[in-house]
Amino acid sequence: MAPKTRVDKVAVTCIAGNSGTDLGKETSVNEQRQKQLHRAEQENICTWVRTAWARARRVHPASKRVRRLLGILPGALKATLQRWALERSPRLYSLLIETCSMCNRRCHFCPVAYYPRPKKLMRWHLYAKIISELKEIGFAGKIGLHSYNEPLLDKRLPRLIRYARNNLPSATIMFSTNGDLMTLELWLKLREAGLDYAWIKQYDGHINPNVRHVMEHLSGQERKRFQVSVFSAYTDTRGGLLKHMGQLEAPLKAGCLRPRFQMVIAFDGKVPICCQDYLARHVMGDVNRESLMDIWNNRKFQHARAHLRLKDRSFSIVCSNCNASHMYPR
Repeated sequence: MAPKTRVDKVAVTCIAGNSGTDLGKETSVNEQRQKQLHRAEQENICTWVRTAWARARRVHPASKRVRRLLGILPGALKATLQRWALERSPRLYSLLIETCSMCNRRCHFCPVAYYPRPKKLMRWHLYAKIISELKEIGFAGKIGLHSYNEPLLDKRLPRLIRYARNNLPSATIMFSTNGDLMTLELWLKLREAGLDYAWIKQYDGHINPNVRHVMEHLSGQERKRFQVSVFSAYTDTRGGLLKHMGQLEAPLKAGCLRPRFQMVIAFDGKVPICCQDYLARHVMGDVNRESLMDIWNNRKFQHARAHLRLKDRSFSIVCSNCNASHMYPR
């Protein structure tokens, strides 16, 4: 009696092609099963992504819950997810409010040194209107009380912070400053009012004595809220305004997500296309006459987002001359 032979593979014929005359390809049963498993795995992944996206759409992307989730992800994956979400659905995550127009410095890399503006404060009722409208939508993103100004020149700053904190308990309130006017007493007063953190930019190549004094009296988590950075050079041309910083021969072939997650409100209530538009040459709206969300969802913003998503910057005098490209929220 002949010994039994173990068969590892059984050949089957699969007909592939567009016509009945096409020759079939021989594929093993194991290979077919592997392909089926691979397809099932892909379908499960797609189902998971669709489910996760549907759930994310029901939660404001700037909420504490979503920010905690993003905080535990690796940096590259977090940036990819943020970029993917913003490309499909713009969300107001960051709002810059210029509470005054003044600055005590004239830096060579800033348009303030070359294009003077009237020294004015944002009117209180305009600021209150902005905060009220943010409260209505349950805003839980970031509010920066700065733009092309020095926020510490606004003596109302503690009051402005306290008003925002009382109305927007879940928002992150911060500002960027050159630190020239910072003192320990002022810092404690701002923190007591509800400030989350400040970004102190040192432009002289070193940390100035008054800033270092504050740092020395802070420790632990409080020290982390007093964020100090030393800058030596800037490269942004501010939408082409700073010719000495370089000029583009042609618009960049690059996208930009700024108009998808950030709104800037100048001291007079005008909303420029983004933070690079110092002179508001491309105005998207006016908060004095329109609501924040009407401006955010208007055709001007939609038009800008559509062009920038296609890496087309020719639609705007600001974007066509800008050398910056912001691809994720900061």
